[in-house]
Amino acid sequence: MQKAVRSIKQEDKDRLLKKWVAIEYKKEFDYDTLSKVILGFIVILAIFFYRQSLLKRVNNTLQKRVEEKTRELQIRNQELENRVKNEVEKNIKKDALLTKQSKMAAIGEMLQNIAHQWRQPLSIISTGASGLKLQKEMDGKIDSKMLDETLDKIV
Repeated sequence: MQKAVRSIKQEDKDRLLKKWVAIEYKKEFDYDTLSKVILGFIVILAIFFYRQSLLKRVNNTLQKRVEEKTRELQIRNQELENRVKNEVEKNIKKDALLTKQSKMAAIGEMLQNIAHQWRQPLSIISTGASGLKLQKEMDGKIDSKMLDETLDKIV
């Protein structure tokens, strides 16, 4: 066997060795991998756009709700403002009424005090005058001393 191997030329040996041992690199473009990458990218884009459309719909729905709630709040604020305005007007009227009643009570108390202060002098005048009248009716004459004393009391 050794003789047979030695009889083969070196060129033939190298050629056979290269045929069986050497690695050949083929520079082919792999369209299968490219198609898988492109398909994956398209699927990701489709998912992204679907998600965006869902978010846009949800955003529009939420925007409409916010607008509704804002309108409701504006209506309620207007109602509250009207209510507060009415209550303030009622309070002003009540305050005016209380002030008027307070003034009337003060005037009544003042008149009561004035009447009280006038009662004693008026009762003295009334007593003196009725005493003189009674004296005149009883005797027909009025003593000058008694007249002077009564007039002094009245004065």
